[in-house]
Amino acid sequence: MRRIAILDACVLHQARTRDLLLQFAVDGFYQAKWSTKIEDEFVRSLETKRPDLAGKLEHLVTHMRVAIPDWESSSSDKLEAPLKHTDPGDRHVLGAAIACEATHLVTWNRKHFSDPEAANFSVEITDPDLFLTTLLQSNFTKGLTSIRTTRTRLRKPSLTAAEYCESLKPIRLVRLAGLIEPFLSQI
Repeated sequence: MRRIAILDACVLHQARTRDLLLQFAVDGFYQAKWSTKIEDEFVRSLETKRPDLAGKLEHLVTHMRVAIPDWESSSSDKLEAPLKHTDPGDRHVLGAAIACEATHLVTWNRKHFSDPEAANFSVEITDPDLFLTTLLQSNFTKGLTSIRTTRTRLRKPSLTAAEYCESLKPIRLVRLAGLIEPFLSQI
């Protein structure tokens, strides 16, 4: 069965996490999805945290959409109404997952979602670290190539494989960093 994952706004904030999630999707590990509401939340939140980016994220959003042409999923009041155990502010995220028949909802805010409620729709709530680690383990050689692609795209600053691996730890991609550390020569 093909993996389809809704990416919550919170996993799109950090550039390295976003780049890895999108690269793994581009490389065919899963189908990445988000809604315009998730996209708006991501942009609004990032502009709040980084006022210097206000009005400058359209280019990033366009690149995301081009990289993942079939990105869009949408929720509806009809889908969200029965979600009584999911945080009201995040019902649209689970609703979007249900709408596109996602297998996964990738978020750092697990406590905002009800695992049993999501399971009723065959949606697994997971964090980016566990999700990326699982994807990597499904095809290790191809996954290392995805990581290398993401790392070598960095320009300001460029990072060695060891520096890149170390940079994953402070952004909570600890499992992923531990898994790739013995294979630095391949990333």
